[in-house]
Amino acid sequence: MPDQEPPAAWPQPHRSADRVLAVVGFVLLALLTAVLAVAAAVAGDIVMAIVLLLATVMFGHVAGLALSTLRRPAPPAGWSAPSAGWSAPSAGWSAPSAGPVFAGASSAGRRVPSAGLIDEPEAGMAFRYARSAYYWFTVVLAFGVVFAAAFMIGLARVGTAAAWVMAAVFAGCGLLIAWYLTVVLRLAPGVVVLTPTGIYHRSLAIEHFVPWEAVVGVLARQGRTPWITVKTSPTAPAAPTAQAAPAAQAAQTRERRHAGALSPDAQFLPFMVIRAYWLGANAGPAYQAIKHYAEHPNERPNLAAGAPPGSVTV
Repeated sequence: MPDQEPPAAWPQPHRSADRVLAVVGFVLLALLTAVLAVAAAVAGDIVMAIVLLLATVMFGHVAGLALSTLRRPAPPAGWSAPSAGWSAPSAGWSAPSAGPVFAGASSAGRRVPSAGLIDEPEAGMAFRYARSAYYWFTVVLAFGVVFAAAFMIGLARVGTAAAWVMAAVFAGCGLLIAWYLTVVLRLAPGVVVLTPTGIYHRSLAIEHFVPWEAVVGVLARQGRTPWITVKTSPTAPAAPTAQAAPAAQAAQTRERRHAGALSPDAQFLPFMVIRAYWLGANAGPAYQAIKHYAEHPNERPNLAAGAPPGSVTV
């Protein structure tokens, strides 16, 4: 059904031929460098063997990252997504008149959702980013820094003018990747928090809050990286005044781009774009909860409770 919401099989990523070939290519590179590392070790060239071993680990992680983006996130225990849309059996989410309730645990052993805080002192229902997605991404970035530094040092030792220019280029690339990795780790873990006043999303490099009054639609979208779009109407930015109540200040659209133009999905602002890959098992529950509370404003005060007893805090 073309107009089905969410689309059938959402959030299944689009598996194009080039993406599959990329995974295969990186796997072959990892195998090739592993063979060369063994050959170098047998020949007694320990330094080259270590370098090739590091290259093997790097290519293996790049392949793992590429492969992870092709997999559909496993839903939490008790979830199913039939052709008519998301359903909620007794062990999982449901959306009765009192709002969504989760009675089971996620595949990682955590309750979905958990309690969480936003950038302002306000509690809500939180859906955290998947740890595995952070692992693949940050390790690949870290290897990028290591190899940029290695090439910089190697070229600098050559001593020619051209080598120094290339060393400077690799130094700049390494510093840029290191800075971006620092931003990502400082904001980790990403999270979506639903509060009585609005929706807060902390992604890899953006913090974005949208009040419920500005939400005009919630859509699940397919593609190479499926996502949730929270369509918004412009609202006036918060005017910091000493007399304003905290709740009143919180209910204003606000955004922080911690990586400037390098902040992922910044081009979609003021719309809120939430990538299903990063939410992992929380993608389905987060979509249903956002849509439910967007359509049932009288139930939003319940979000202040955050989550069932025994859940953890972000």
